[in-house]
Amino acid sequence: MKKTFTLLLIAGFVCLLTSCEKQEEMTVTPIFKEKISGYAQKGPFISGTSITIAELNNRMGQTGKMFDTQITNNEGCFELNNVELSSPYVELKATGFYFNEVSGKTSNAQLTLNAIADLQDAATLNVNILSHLEKPRITYLMSLGNDFASAKTQAQKEVLAIFGITKEIPQAETLDITKTGDGNAILLAVSLMAQGFRTEAELSELLANICTDIREDGKLDNTTLGSKLLNDARLLNLAQVRANLEARYQALGVTVTIPEFESYITDFVANSPYTITNNIIYPEMGRYGTNALFGDAATIKVGTYSLAADLPKGTSLKIVVTSERVAFSFFPDAPINFTLSGSTLTSVESGQQCDIKIEVRPAYSFFDYQNKNITIEIYENGATTPTRTKIIEIEEVS
Repeated sequence: MKKTFTLLLIAGFVCLLTSCEKQEEMTVTPIFKEKISGYAQKGPFISGTSITIAELNNRMGQTGKMFDTQITNNEGCFELNNVELSSPYVELKATGFYFNEVSGKTSNAQLTLNAIADLQDAATLNVNILSHLEKPRITYLMSLGNDFASAKTQAQKEVLAIFGITKEIPQAETLDITKTGDGNAILLAVSLMAQGFRTEAELSELLANICTDIREDGKLDNTTLGSKLLNDARLLNLAQVRANLEARYQALGVTVTIPEFESYITDFVANSPYTITNNIIYPEMGRYGTNALFGDAATIKVGTYSLAADLPKGTSLKIVVTSERVAFSFFPDAPINFTLSGSTLTSVESGQQCDIKIEVRPAYSFFDYQNKNITIEIYENGATTPTRTKIIEIEEVS
């Protein structure tokens, strides 16, 4: 009898737990939306991008109810009609090609961005870099017992802190890079710093690694990831980015106002705690011999040398050589990734090695040389004053 009572008690307890769980699952409020619309933006995703909206329960698990559509223009706009949901929580996923604001071209591969939102009092759902970065952190905070609103506020604050931004802004799914306002400007700035000069695969990897890193503590502990953000952010041509976006929307026949994003990037570069790790490298040896740009050597002998540099993505280089006794050699080898105008060398493409052969000539008696020094001025990344100047004395042939 006692055993039977114990079993009944256990069964009753299990039923009570199950009932509580079901009740908890049912505390969400069903909603009906005549229309759900929004934008998928990195830059704007293009026509053909697939959009999936999945209903979530209050534990952020998918219920199985899903809605699919596509972007049908190049502005990144999508729309769903007559959407009936048992829960206000949804996850949006956009997968497609997008306009790269840095390169000014359509991406070479597809990118996937996510967002989660509460549609109880909203019918707009945008997906972007901020919504993507905050998503794993939101779900983790809710697994600890936080409600959706507080988890979302905290996650957004922590994501913005990675980029040195402390300003409070509207929720990520309401932001739009084609409208004025601090929140929209911050979205565009973060999108650009994430994009940098990365391929789509490199961008996807970076975003995934940041999401994983911040998921449990909300902080970017991996300083290598921070350095990657800083490396590219400092090299962005902000005026060109603005021009690229304005030209894109003008070509689409759409009137937009690109927000003032520039200051958020310059502030990040100026105040970032991360370390720059993509400096231009001047190897000791080039293809044609010792590299005259290497190190701080103050003397050089008559002979053949290289002017060589390894340029990380996004970097650029200009070199001005002043000497009567240096000749640039084009035969049999043409300059590699350099153009030459007078005594000025200019890099052609970043992410490549530059090299050119030079000959340091002896002092012939029938030439009236003014001096025996070589001055090399090195201008990195568009600098208007020399980043470094080398003055090298030529050792005379005995």
